[in-house]
Amino acid sequence: MKRAYKEIDTEILEFLKKEPKSINEVCKFLKANWSTVNAHLQHLEKIGIVKKTLNRKRLKLYGLPR
Repeated sequence: MKRAYKEIDTEILEFLKKEPKSINEVCKFLKANWSTVNAHLQHLEKIGIVKKTLNRKRLKLYGLPR
């Protein structure tokens, strides 16, 4: 069953509450593919709800702004 866009956003925000996570960690938690999670994280970052806490070539960590 396909989840609603807002439901995925809510699940991501709950998962990021304790500490920043990589896209792959979020994928495993949500059981979702990389492109879906990446799109949601980019959207949440664009509207200022999450931010990149580490931005390297092959590793990006996302967390909640403090």
